[in-house]
Amino acid sequence: MTIEELRAANHPIIGTHPPGIYLVEVDICPGYWRSQVQGNDDCYWEITDTIGRVLINHFGLSGGTMVIPPRYKHDPTDAYQVTLGPGCGDWEYLYFVPDQGL
Repeated sequence: MTIEELRAANHPIIGTHPPGIYLVEVDICPGYWRSQVQGNDDCYWEITDTIGRVLINHFGLSGGTMVIPPRYKHDPTDAYQVTLGPGCGDWEYLYFVPDQGL
């Protein structure tokens, strides 16, 4: 599905996501996301690959953005799982990383 089709269908992959663990392109869409809680100083999120290596993470103030990269080749070094900690609040989907072959 294209991002436009996902939006039109109100698909949960691009809906607001509460704290939790999500699989990229299964439970959560690649793209830009924003934490909806402002100024909390214990916001933690991380993106890991298929063997649990941290590709990128953040610990600090909430209210910022996170970019989940698409799974370009679907190999073990791609983004696989996203962990959203409770200090960040819910996450709002902003927009897709354009033209990455999903």
